[in-house]
Amino acid sequence: MIPDEIKEFVKKQIQYCVEQIGTYCRMAKRCRTESPEDTAFGLVVGSVYMGFMQSCSTQYVTPNMDDMEEFYHIIHISEQQIRGAISDGIHHQK
Repeated sequence: MIPDEIKEFVKKQIQYCVEQIGTYCRMAKRCRTESPEDTAFGLVVGSVYMGFMQSCSTQYVTPNMDDMEEFYHIIHISEQQIRGAISDGIHHQK
């Protein structure tokens, strides 16, 4: 089980990424992929994942498969919020 302080960090990281979604949308559009929305989502998830792994490292926690499933669950329950922000961000930049 992921320690509570790391879980809270991940949730705050997601919220921060949503607040900064314009940056991810600009990066995604510059990649010239078929789906800037999916690219931006991948950038956000990658950023949150890196923060999660760094947080685990600084607390000397090695995530196991159950921890990773819990991380994926946190991402899954936040997906609609992230994708909604991305959609707004992508369309706002046109």
